[in-house]
Amino acid sequence: MNLVESNFLKAENVVWTLKEKPSNEELLLLYGLYKQAICGDVTESKPRSKGVKEIFKWNAWAALNGMSKAEAMKKYTTIVNKLKRG
Repeated sequence: MNLVESNFLKAENVVWTLKEKPSNEELLLLYGLYKQAICGDVTESKPRSKGVKEIFKWNAWAALNGMSKAEAMKKYTTIVNKLKRG
């Protein structure tokens, strides 16, 4: 495991212990970055009948298509660290 992956895993644990809940926009960005870091580009078709929340989540992930997993991990870690500091 390299440093980027190690920092990402730490941030993944920290995000659940944040004192303040991130905004909806921050949550969607974190979701998209997490999915991009773990799964890579979205391969599933856009959900049609699963509800608005699922469509927003899919859009957040799809917007990151082409971003490398390592870059997504770095951005996710940076955002979580900023949120942690408040």
